[in-house]
Parts: sequence; structure tokens; C-alpha cells
Amino acid sequence: MKPVPWISRETAVALAATLALVAGYLCNGPETPGSRLLAAEDATAAEPADGEAKRFVEQSHAALANRRSLQATLYQVVNINGQPLKLTGRYANAGLKLRLELATELPGGAKGSLLEVCDGNVLWSQLQLLDSRRVTRRDIRQILAAVSAGESRPEAILTAELGLGGLPGLLAGLQQQLEFESLERITESDREMVVIRARWKPDALAKLGLKPEQATPEYVPDLVRLWFDAETQVPVKIDYLKKAADKLPERVIVSLQFRDVVLDQAVDESLFLFVPPEDVVPEDITRAYVEQITRTGPNAPAAPQKK
Repeated sequence: MKPVPWISRETAVALAATLALVAGYLCNGPETPGSRLLAAEDATAAEPADGEAKRFVEQSHAALANRRSLQATLYQVVNINGQPLKLTGRYANAGLKLRLELATELPGGAKGSLLEVCDGNVLWSQLQLLDSRRVTRRDIRQILAAVSAGESRPEAILTAELGLGGLPGLLAGLQQQLEFESLERITESDREMVVIRARWKPDALAKLGLKPEQATPEYVPDLVRLWFDAETQVPVKIDYLKKAADKLPERVIVSLQFRDVVLDQAVDESLFLFVPPEDVVPEDITRAYVEQITRTGPNAPAAPQKK
């Protein structure tokens, strides 16, 4: 990535991280730029996950799978070191078909964007940051077949969901990485909401090659807060939080919002078509997901990472 005088390294990394977060690339996912930016709290501070919160997230995940379609406007704010970035886009899915768009333009004209498109067979992901662009493909039928052919282990199923991308993939990634520690029901603008607070699982730091006593960078979140519509169980906002050294309330450093949600309505089929750009060679990352799904035993080695 070429240096840009009017954008700090922290801002560039934060933009890469937030686009990767939305794509569902978390610590255990196949390697992508920005996928190793998440951290967990010290294992000594970890508490047992709250059963009600965990069950609610699982129910939300299952409810999404049963929807005929979901469409929404996306709005995201990244606030790192006082340099706020605003990203906008849209989301649509119908069964295995998916389209997710998120983009921003920085002062001076530099752009960052994420595009995910799936026609029900292949999921294409295009991640662009400043002058760098990466295109990947996943054969989702192979991913689903790997689950069907093996044991229905929870971690294998979540890895498969992560490989399918979109909102279900994002929730699957969070379920892999988070311990859900509390659930609160509130009313906001005459709307009942379920707010769940979570922390990264204790083993995340080790997987990142970090030690518990190491301070995490400013752009690495410490906690996550998820907001759901209580009636539909659809997630409407995900906040990534940074702890304050002076014990003041945590700061929101990344906030992803789903607005104007429309459920179970017809979706324009043209949204699910994608033609890879001629100037980029796509990377096929199907194998990485399949290897993660088919590995056995709790101590099995991780899937080989792409160089």
C-alpha cells in the first residue's frame, strides 16, 4: 500500500479492519488483509458466557436462515484517533443469494470499498483499500457439501456459515470468536430492543500471537455490543468498543447499522450477478474453508494460510 500524506497509518488499518469485519473475516477465518486485527481480553478476566444471551444469538442466526429475503441500507462509522470515517451501502439476500456493498471516499479522493456477491453457487468478494484491490471466490456448494459429508460439529457448521458470507456469515464469525456475557431488553423510540454485550474468547490473543500483558493498538476493539429488534430478531446495530484507561464508559470505535430493513419481499435478481474485473486475478479460497470444516479433534492443526 502506498503512503498517502493526508491519511494516517492507523486510519488506513482501521478502514481495512472494518471492511474485513463486515465481510466476516475474523481470527479463525481464512487469511485476509486485516483479518488478524481482533483481540481478546486477558483470559484471567474471562467470565462464563451468559446462557440467555448465547441462545438469543443462536435463535437470531436460525431466524435469518428461514427468511425468504432481507434488504437493508448499511451505515457505518469508524472513529480512530479522532479521524471519523463514514461508510454507506446496501445489503440484500434471498436464500443463498447475496449482495453486500459498503464504500467510503476519503479526503483527496482515495476510496475504500467492500463488495460481496453470490448467485447461489459462487460467492465473490472484492475488497479495495486505497490503491490495493483483492478479489476472492468461494464455491459455497463445496463448503455445504463438506458439512454434509462430515460430522455436524457446531464449529464446523459455523465455519460453513462464515464461508457463505453476508449477515449470517458475520453472526457465525461472532459466535466463533465471542463469549456473550449479558442480555438486556430496552425500549428505544417505542421499539423493543435486545442488547447483548460480549467479549472476545480467551484463546483469541494466543491465536493472534499476542501476550495478555500487551496493550492492544487503538484500532483493536476490546468488547462488542449487539443490538437486535426484539420482534424480528434481526440485528440492527453492532458496536465495537474500546476500553478507556480512566475507566470511563467504553468508546465506540466502529459501529455498523442496518437501517430501513425490509423482510421477505421480492429482490431484483440482477443484484446477484458479478463479473470479476479483468485487471485482477481472483483467488480461490474455498479449500481453506473446506479444510477447516473437515479437520477433526480439538487439537487439530489450523487450515494452511494463504501466502
